[in-house]
Amino acid sequence: MESNGEPGRIHCSEAFAQKLAEGNRHVLEERGEIEIKGKGKMRTFWIVGAAPGNLVSDENAQARIVEHAKQLAEQATRFVEE
Repeated sequence: MESNGEPGRIHCSEAFAQKLAEGNRHVLEERGEIEIKGKGKMRTFWIVGAAPGNLVSDENAQARIVEHAKQLAEQATRFVEE
């Protein structure tokens, strides 16, 4: 997929797109059939981004994870001090 991709875009196979679609967490866009080296013609997709409500892959996920880690560390410190 990498050699047929475009800068800044995530390109995936139909099989992978189907698995992603099952989780309903990502927005996909069909790219169409293209020639894949060693595979022949394959139907492929772009992963456009996170679906609404996807708390794992949205643009704010990293900030939420860091904030949560800080909260856990603070709780652990208080527990040890008590």
